[in-house]
Amino acid sequence: MFNFALTVFRMNRHRLTRLNTIPGILVLGMLLSSLPVHAEPAEVNEARNLVNRLRTRLEQFQKHDLNADAGITELELNVQMEDNLPGADQAGALLQNFGAMDRNGDGRVDFKEFLNNDAMLRRMFQLADRNANQAVSRDELYTWLQHFPDAPSREDINTHFSFADENRNGSISYTEFESMLMAR
Repeated sequence: MFNFALTVFRMNRHRLTRLNTIPGILVLGMLLSSLPVHAEPAEVNEARNLVNRLRTRLEQFQKHDLNADAGITELELNVQMEDNLPGADQAGALLQNFGAMDRNGDGRVDFKEFLNNDAMLRRMFQLADRNANQAVSRDELYTWLQHFPDAPSREDINTHFSFADENRNGSISYTEFESMLMAR
């Protein structure tokens, strides 16, 4: 029975994320709570990680949706970029991605578009990855973070880098970069 439920869950995972609302996340939470005690840890972890990721994305969306109207406008994104990103060049580069994020062209990024599009995060990674080798070195992270108004110290950057470099290979992959920023 559990394997059937898990198969249905995996096949319909994309439909569950289309609920775009807190109830959608709660549905996944209910799925988690209904998993039998004897479920394999990997299966439980997969479901738990998906729920946690959706919760995090919802919190991020709500942070950017300044007027709480269930959509992020270019103006709201601009305000966030001015407050959180270094330099006009980087903020401008991210704002250019607004059109890519707004898939239906209505001038707003709704939660579904926000979930399905990591263009902003990918652009941040590209800006940090100065040599475009798909990995951010300790020096690249330091150089990138020095553009922030309250730039962290070299020691703090080393601490964050060590935490983010989960596989200890001396660089931060996109996945590790994403995890680092979501943990903030």
